[in-house]
Amino acid sequence: MVEIKDLAPIGFGTYRLKEEAQKEVIDYAINNGCNLIDTASNYGNGEAEKLIGESINSSGKSKDVFIISKAGYITNPIVFDSQLTEKDLFAINSNTWYSIHPIVLDYELSKSLIRLKRDYIDGYLLHNPEYIFNSNKNDSILYEQIERAFKFLEKKVDQGRIRFYGISSNNLPKFEEGAKSIDLSKLMQIAKKIKKNNHFKIIQFPYNLFEKDAYLYKYKQNKNLIEYSHANMDEPAIVNHVRRMKVSIAN
Repeated sequence: MVEIKDLAPIGFGTYRLKEEAQKEVIDYAINNGCNLIDTASNYGNGEAEKLIGESINSSGKSKDVFIISKAGYITNPIVFDSQLTEKDLFAINSNTWYSIHPIVLDYELSKSLIRLKRDYIDGYLLHNPEYIFNSNKNDSILYEQIERAFKFLEKKVDQGRIRFYGISSNNLPKFEEGAKSIDLSKLMQIAKKIKKNNHFKIIQFPYNLFEKDAYLYKYKQNKNLIEYSHANMDEPAIVNHVRRMKVSIAN
């Protein structure tokens, strides 16, 4: 197993991974020192996880990579209709819903493990839970649902189905006054409340040439988000999104 302290500085993102031929790209990355693969249950409607599973198992390198997957987005809420209330399921648009209810997480985790052809996932993240805040305009509901999800994820660690858990949030670095953002310090408080030696180890957020809030702005303790994370989280894994962006340059 790959430990957090041994993660390569650059990981392999699979948001657009959906073609059979792209398995060769995964093999190339792993063979050249990339031991971190980031995916999610909704990437390609599960196709990304399938391709990862086929690649790492056919190459015999399943134990040589640290795989992060995520859950939260739902394209077929009918599966959960009789089990979730309106407080647990949030409409994003006409085709997509959102929930981090333990029933949803358990369902998605089981499917991800099958697609990845693994008994465990190294890092399992709540995928953009700020949708809960955006839907409710009430941050107490957001943190209540995150606490419930963290309790579930700690149980999955005990069962050996995941090793660590965390948050993937586009808004995590947006902590300026009035911004709709998730407070990392509250997440740490929730995790410690559940278990002193908890497995909340991973945060993921945008950080690149264009999105530099996590570095430019002070968060707490006169530190930016990256500095604060290293100072206050126990052996954190900080995973940053380097997005593909179209840039127009005027002549």
